[in-house]
Amino acid sequence: MQMPFGLHKGKLLEDIPLDYLKWISQNLALSPSLGPFVRRELERRGMIEGGSLRNEATRTMAFAIIQSGFRSLAKKLHPDVGGSDKEMRLLQTARLELEKIMELLKLRTGQ
Repeated sequence: MQMPFGLHKGKLLEDIPLDYLKWISQNLALSPSLGPFVRRELERRGMIEGGSLRNEATRTMAFAIIQSGFRSLAKKLHPDVGGSDKEMRLLQTARLELEKIMELLKLRTGQ
């Protein structure tokens, strides 16, 4: 959904600063076509902006879980132990994607 008015007109809600979304949700009577989308975006960000991944120690532990899970599965999926090249490539791709998501969360929360 794109913001239909104001300073961020035309931007996707996910690209609009959290403070601005909070302000319009608290100070404006949003239309039925916009209000639910703003509330949903605020709820979605609640997991990122105010959630546990904001804490550096928690993010470090999340990376450790990704690495530990990767190693555990690699021991089962590696071609040298009866797995296949395809399974191992899928596992490596999944690990990289999870690490990218973690980096995006870090950038979005500014920490």
